[in-house]
Amino acid sequence: MSSSFSISVAEAPLLALARDSGPCHAAGCGAMFELLNTSEKIGAALRRELARLELSATGFSILALVHRRPTTPLGNRELADKLNITPQTVSETLARLELTHLITRVRRPDHRRKIAIALTAQGQKTIIDALHSFERTIHRLMSALSPPELTSLRELCARLNPDRSLS
Repeated sequence: MSSSFSISVAEAPLLALARDSGPCHAAGCGAMFELLNTSEKIGAALRRELARLELSATGFSILALVHRRPTTPLGNRELADKLNITPQTVSETLARLELTHLITRVRRPDHRRKIAIALTAQGQKTIIDALHSFERTIHRLMSALSPPELTSLRELCARLNPDRSLS
């Protein structure tokens, strides 16, 4: 499911191979590593915000998903599928979130064997605080670019990702 794969450890040999293949290969490989390195640094900045709020990345993802769909009962299997993580990881994370009073788990009236997850008032406050914190961090990081540069960056990233459309 989630992986700790990092291509950055192979940056030097891949760049050397790309240079041997031609300038277009070298430019593409160099740009890809710049994009990956920048993405890792932005991800690290966002993870620091989560740590400040005493949330794991998985905990944040679960809170955000439940926050976004408050009237849709979500169980362990649905969360695991949506977040592409194991049901065991979901169970462990839900236990931590429940211990810290961020969620409650209740039996679903329509299906007694299934559990519905809901945010507590503290969970609601935590996810709102996290979202505001992320927005401020993203704004701070992206303010290095002008509005036209941001538009270009978004369009270029969308072209590199055929599974996403510009929205």
